[in-house]
Amino acid sequence: MATLNLCSLPMSDHTRRCSIASQLLSDRRLRTRYFSPSLFGEPVWDILLDLYVGYGAGRPTSTSDVALAASTPLTTTLRWIDVLQGKGLIERWPDPNDKRRVYVGLTEIGQLAMARYLDAVT
Repeated sequence: MATLNLCSLPMSDHTRRCSIASQLLSDRRLRTRYFSPSLFGEPVWDILLDLYVGYGAGRPTSTSDVALAASTPLTTTLRWIDVLQGKGLIERWPDPNDKRRVYVGLTEIGQLAMARYLDAVT
């Protein structure tokens, strides 16, 4: 599979994708105002959307941030992070300033998959 550097794409495309991802994540969170959160169980999608939004904003995302975005306990989030890392969609690295913190981000494969999806839904 050819790699794609999303930063080399026109900014309008990247901005549009990040806006769509942010809106999807916001819409998913809005559901819980009207329905019980126990009805919705798709933390992987929340994780991927949050990581894409974080990538677009240029901010690092910690594992605890991911757990908040997925609305799951940290242990559940870590299991899903393991699955996504095993599939080559995300990667982890330690915070150089705080050894207790671990950051998570999309790999190039994950970025490309999300970009293709976000292009397909528009």
